Amino acid sequence: MSNVLIWGTTEYLCEHEGQIDWSHIVGIVKTNNSKDAQIHSHEGIPVDLINNIEFDYLLIMDEDDDRYLNYSDVNHCISKEYCSKLPFVLPDSVYNPIYDYINSNIYAMGVRSVVDVDNVTIKYGNKTPNIYWPKLKLVPNKEKLKYSFYENNLYGDDQDAECALFIDPYEKYEVSAFVRLLKEQYFDYSYVAFNLPLSFKYPDYMNKWNNFPLDDLGQVYVVENDMCGTFCLWEPQKKATKQIHMHVISHKEFEIKTEDSCYSKLYVGSICNEDIQDGNRENVGENISELNPYINENTGIYWAWKNDLKCDYIGFCHYRRYFTTDDITMVERHILPSAVIERYLKSYDLIVSGAYIDYGKTIEGRFADTIDRSAYKEGMQIVRKIITETQPDYAKAFEHVFSGHSFFPCNMFIMPIDIFDKYCQWLFSILPKACELFNIEKYDNYSSRAIGFIAERMLTVWLMKQDYRVKELPIQQVED
Repeated sequence: MSNVLIWGTTEYLCEHEGQIDWSHIVGIVKTNNSKDAQIHSHEGIPVDLINNIEFDYLLIMDEDDDRYLNYSDVNHCISKEYCSKLPFVLPDSVYNPIYDYINSNIYAMGVRSVVDVDNVTIKYGNKTPNIYWPKLKLVPNKEKLKYSFYENNLYGDDQDAECALFIDPYEKYEVSAFVRLLKEQYFDYSYVAFNLPLSFKYPDYMNKWNNFPLDDLGQVYVVENDMCGTFCLWEPQKKATKQIHMHVISHKEFEIKTEDSCYSKLYVGSICNEDIQDGNRENVGENISELNPYINENTGIYWAWKNDLKCDYIGFCHYRRYFTTDDITMVERHILPSAVIERYLKSYDLIVSGAYIDYGKTIEGRFADTIDRSAYKEGMQIVRKIITETQPDYAKAFEHVFSGHSFFPCNMFIMPIDIFDKYCQWLFSILPKACELFNIEKYDNYSSRAIGFIAERMLTVWLMKQDYRVKELPIQQVED
């Protein structure tokens, strides 16, 4: 536990004397405004003698005496205003909860630089240590104050900041004025972060914020937290500049769970022979539709490869599964919009579903438990033989994945069209041959799909031999 030096004896300190964990207090600095000479058996220490004391945190009680600024570049300065609650158990409780939540949630959305619009973090920089922003590059909106601790490389000038940050906007703006400000001046940012006083009892003049019109903004990610009110991350809905085709694969009729026009239906299996009024069908154009009972949604991927290459990015999800954002604290998840797909693919080469990890059994062992044991052995033997003979460079990758404990599941991915073409050339040099050699008639309907279950793991095999920057995203399960 860290050692804490308190700067100044104030009425606030005296009132809360019984709530402080004094075992971590190494001394109290006596300032001109100190109220008492002694508190909790601690004699006041003159300012000019504190260099003789070893401490990790400087807890500022007397903020009118700014001599503590001389120590801020080497020690964490923390004000009572920024302690989450008493007792002062350090260092964990000194993190202002709103900074903690804003930091973690903004970072999880892929943002790396934030503009401090109202300079709140700059204004209170002498009280908020750099530990509040360990991952982000915080950019002041105006000329930063010349405190020595702003030499930390977390701060700087950046014309391409991805997020605008408002802390406690209800202290400065009316609700309608704030919403108008966001729409008119901050639409070009990838995100705008702000907190709302929805979880607290505030003075009457703040009551209107209880009915903040989140729906007027559109896509807002919301995190409920009693310690900091409600944290919101607004994503202005900008159109993607690239052409993106997201195929939602299904074996039955369904409704797409998003209005984003990049998503379209792709039907596979026996339903393609019925009278379908909307969406694409895998049995139209060049196709391997007859293999659907054995290789599952891979026949839809093949159809897209042969019939839908006039786009920049192509992706696949399922009628019950969609990609979503990568932060687990969000109250409400959103299906990944086209503009966000484009933004991710500026930093990564492709997107896959988050890795499935099984510490109990290997991937091959778990697969063997799910189907008829003979079907498993035959399927693995066939695919292993084809890879060894026709794709020998991938033999070790195949063994590595199936003897390992993780893979990217569900045949869900998003790729630039050129990478997609390379993947499909490789994948479909294997699957049709495997189906020809596999004795389908021996097994029930489920176990006859053994080649398809192996194929689900083949994306991971292929990626083992590539040098792509891969972004993993979680999957949102939706109701039928």
